[in-house]
Amino acid sequence: MVSCREDLGVESLADKRIQVRRIQVSKKRDYEDKVREKLNELEAEIEALREHVKEMEAELLPEHEEHFERLHALQAVTKAKFKELVDSSEETYDTVRSKLEEYWSSLGREVKAFDQKVKDGESTL
Repeated sequence: MVSCREDLGVESLADKRIQVRRIQVSKKRDYEDKVREKLNELEAEIEALREHVKEMEAELLPEHEEHFERLHALQAVTKAKFKELVDSSEETYDTVRSKLEEYWSSLGREVKAFDQKVKDGESTL
């Protein structure tokens, strides 16, 4: 026998909560995939820079190696924050996401700045 609610097509509050939760989980996964992809791109950029600098090894300045060490340290912290995001609860997700985005932005800025520094250095060699 079909209930009056089902017959009218009225969703229960529990059904609506389930739908909202599914949407939230989907958005979280989409964001995590986007961050994972960007982190992989930044990692590839760092390694490309390292290879480029290795080609110029004769002119390699100690500050370049120090900068790579800082980049890798920042990259490690960013990856740790990403893992924290993936493991976060619904209650802490937004806070962890905000911190991750700070590190992510910092890493991106540092990679670009170092890339520019290396390119500028090439023109003076």
